[in-house]
Amino acid sequence: MICDGHRHFQILLLLFTLVGIHANGWSKQVKIDFVDIRSDVLPDGSLIIEETRSYRFDGTFHWADYERRLANLGEVTDIQLFDGPNEWRQDQKSKQQGTFQVYQDRRKFYLRWYFHAKNESRQFIIRYRIEDVVKVYDDVADLQYNFLDAYNKLSIDRIDVSLKLLFDADTSRVKAWLHAPLHGNLRFSNGMIHARVDSIPYRQNVELRVIFPPAWVRKPMTYDPVLKYEEIVEQERLRAINTLDKSNASLDAPWNDSESQAVQWNIITALMGMLSISVLYWLWGRGADVPYNEMITSTLPENISPALANYIYNFGQLNGGALVSTILDLARWSYLRIDDGSVGRARFPFSASDKISIKLNEQIFDEDHDQLAKYELSMVQFLYGELADETPQVTLRQVRKAGFKMMRWFHTWKKMVIEQWGKRPIFDRASVYAMIGAMCLSIIVIAIGLGSIITDGPAGLIGFIAGLLLAGASFFVLRLTPGVKLLRRKLAAYRRYLTRYHFQQMQFTKHTPVEDFLIYGIALGVPLKTIRLLLAHVPENQFRTHFPWYVDSIHAKSLEPAASMSHMVASVTININAAAGVGGAG
Repeated sequence: MICDGHRHFQILLLLFTLVGIHANGWSKQVKIDFVDIRSDVLPDGSLIIEETRSYRFDGTFHWADYERRLANLGEVTDIQLFDGPNEWRQDQKSKQQGTFQVYQDRRKFYLRWYFHAKNESRQFIIRYRIEDVVKVYDDVADLQYNFLDAYNKLSIDRIDVSLKLLFDADTSRVKAWLHAPLHGNLRFSNGMIHARVDSIPYRQNVELRVIFPPAWVRKPMTYDPVLKYEEIVEQERLRAINTLDKSNASLDAPWNDSESQAVQWNIITALMGMLSISVLYWLWGRGADVPYNEMITSTLPENISPALANYIYNFGQLNGGALVSTILDLARWSYLRIDDGSVGRARFPFSASDKISIKLNEQIFDEDHDQLAKYELSMVQFLYGELADETPQVTLRQVRKAGFKMMRWFHTWKKMVIEQWGKRPIFDRASVYAMIGAMCLSIIVIAIGLGSIITDGPAGLIGFIAGLLLAGASFFVLRLTPGVKLLRRKLAAYRRYLTRYHFQQMQFTKHTPVEDFLIYGIALGVPLKTIRLLLAHVPENQFRTHFPWYVDSIHAKSLEPAASMSHMVASVTININAAAGVGGAG
């Protein structure tokens, strides 16, 4: 048992770790505040890039990377990395702080560097030369370059690009186009081309295309003796139209890329929570096998009072059915008597049955009160000591008007019923701990969802709602002890016997346990319409035999006994439940 408990604890700890790591991953974020790129065109058509990146780290980080596609471009050379004035060292095998690694093939260029940053901002400068950027034709030189590649994995607040040609750029000899998300602008200044783009989502590129006189590139690496000027201008005109259409469409789109990523993370969070709770259920929530397979029975478990039947059937909770069934049970044993003295049948039992009274048989109570359980004795003392002012009769009106006093007493009374049950646990202890663990997991998911709502808007509702659903699902991890499960299964079979109207097949005699059907039916939450049907099947000449404690002097001539008693049961149930502030049979 100790080994099993240790193994289960390790599994539970692992689940918390998995969700905790994910939650930490959600709170651990990195963002680029701005990117400043300065570029120079060289005489051979290659490009010098100096890119300053300002990172904001929330959490602890040890590396960052930079990736660029090389389609239609040449090799990347002369790679340098700086942290302020400090130049870092290239080392393909080391992961020490202050080193970087480079991987390159025909398709892409990849750079990774190592450092330590925790909840701070850092700036890094990447400098390199990329070949074969400018294509030269007979009538024009064409530079088309993604200064921010679509490989970019982070959102960026702002990017500034400055491009210097071999000669001063002006609009008479140079044309330029900027292709980027919304919030960008392009201008000529001091003989250079400047571009600025704000609020760039991840995986978005920023491309600059510039055409200028071919003579400005003296030693082109790529030369094609064709005329291209008109073709390039037309391409850009059509591209501008297409970009405008996409921009207009994006204004109506419900999600941007950042929100889409938040949706994905919230879904992953919800799925991880579901998986974790499923594992907890598999380990501790599956019920034990008990030797009872009857689906329907008319036989009650032995030695269980109506209040305890209510307690067990409702998984350790008590409702108004426990109160009403206990009152009727005390009447069955002659401690009480119910007198229906109302005038005419009430239209609404909640408000029009004030003359129904519950009377105490003082002689029997004085002789046999020591036979009562503590909670039964408390009920009698409360009804006739506090509500009836030491008189042996209490009306439903007095009960209904008790209000807060009744609710406060009911809270104490529930503890007495549980005390009568004893120290026997309802749920297996290991499953209780697992349920607490599942609830903690759901709280983590809810917290992640709330954080996402704050940072990402509606996307976080997925995690928040999933967390609430997981909180409800946590209770399914609870597992009844074998003894309680057996007892509850018997009670459920008995309730099923009543709710499916199997009593209709019985031939009612004076030995038929009609009182048990009524009292335990109310305790187990059988609907009042079923109670009415049950009473309707009791032969009229047997009512006095089965219910000698019920006196109906007013209704005796105007209503049949079944209708009169159904009205009384409904009145008592509704008024008692309302006064105690609890639910019950309906």
